[in-house]
Amino acid sequence: MRTFFVLIFCIIEQFLIIQSAPAQSTDSAQSHVKTAAAETSEPTTKAAELSWLTLGFQQTFVSQGHGTLNVPYSGERSLKSSSELAMTLSATLFASARLWKGGEIVIHPEIAGGAGISGAVGLAGFSNGEAVRAGNPSPTLYFARYYLKQSFDLSSFPDGKDVSKLSVLAGKFSVGDFFDANAYSHDPRGQFLNWSLMSNGAWDMPADVRGYTLGSVVEYSNATWAARLLGAMVPVEANGAELDTRLQNAHGLAFELEYHYALGGRSGAVRALAYRNTGRMGRHNELLAAMSQVTPTDDDIIHRYGAVKYGFGLNIEQQINENVGVFMRAGWNDGATESWMFTQIDQTLSAGVLVNGALWNRRGDNAGLGFAANGISQVHRDFLANGGTGFIVGDGKLTYGAEIVLEAFYKVRIAEWFSLTADYQFVINPAYNQDRGTVGIAALRGHIEL
Repeated sequence: MRTFFVLIFCIIEQFLIIQSAPAQSTDSAQSHVKTAAAETSEPTTKAAELSWLTLGFQQTFVSQGHGTLNVPYSGERSLKSSSELAMTLSATLFASARLWKGGEIVIHPEIAGGAGISGAVGLAGFSNGEAVRAGNPSPTLYFARYYLKQSFDLSSFPDGKDVSKLSVLAGKFSVGDFFDANAYSHDPRGQFLNWSLMSNGAWDMPADVRGYTLGSVVEYSNATWAARLLGAMVPVEANGAELDTRLQNAHGLAFELEYHYALGGRSGAVRALAYRNTGRMGRHNELLAAMSQVTPTDDDIIHRYGAVKYGFGLNIEQQINENVGVFMRAGWNDGATESWMFTQIDQTLSAGVLVNGALWNRRGDNAGLGFAANGISQVHRDFLANGGTGFIVGDGKLTYGAEIVLEAFYKVRIAEWFSLTADYQFVINPAYNQDRGTVGIAALRGHIEL
């Protein structure tokens, strides 16, 4: 841990040195509309920016815990019944270089460590968006992102009235960098922490255990609408670290349409998503049948190439006034095959509100209140009820009920570069199990951004 903090302070020191260079904006977009790709290519606050280079830094810790749970039984993937406290910590260096017209090279080395409560299992809508679902709890250095992006200006008029652009990128990234964006709920480092509020829980988005993948995104955008297409690798096993190189048999595809509008003079956006994954996912009916056999079925028979998981999503954001915005997401997938990468949710509906502290003369503060209802298909329920487990839920038994999540937070800006957030979540039927009652989860989040 000491080595980790030494490295972080060294990075900050280098940024302070670089910060003596004059900062200047290099955004070519003239429109007030920002697509998801534009929003996530670099940090919100730039530590240093030259004519061709942008550097930034973030560090986030989340300390989260719950009290003792009075439950009749627990399974392999249950929340611990005893009280617990867990902490996650991440630090990222953002580097983006523009070396030729329209070209951009992005590299984000990252350190992450710690663990979510109960090892990040026991909740389908897990409570900490910063939690690594498995792996080494000790701080580990890796490259979160490295990709090449090329943008082509298709604008019809030089005055910027028609901002039209085609972008193509390839490399390593998080799918959430470019898809399922929402101004009021998409960032666990500054907004809602719960997985089913920060993202569409029913989208089994391509990712390794840390939430990143290798792939390509093609996007067309203008001032009013955007369309983007994803092709990405999926892991060899559920929630695995190794990505499957048999691309013809294992991959994830997604298509999203985005439309920006004004309602009563207030900006809004709607995004429609469709996705299809294929790989070695098991089929729930076959997994269920294998559990009843005396002789165990060979895993290669159950987990074989050819399984398909598909689904759809809807994402809406709407500004109410200068300081208040609301959001809604809905998602559905077929539920016939195992969840392989994100979490075990087959149907989801979420909504919430984000309020800026300018209403009470604290413009740097934000308060949020959100709700999510998550469900699973009948065959998925039968699988869990008969003792089956996925990579994130499985109590050994199941008295089914929709998992309901309520989350409230207040973020205080302590300084231009530092904020603290108090967060509370109340979950009904954790992991879809009425037998496990309810759980309250409290968290403190600290975030540095330079």
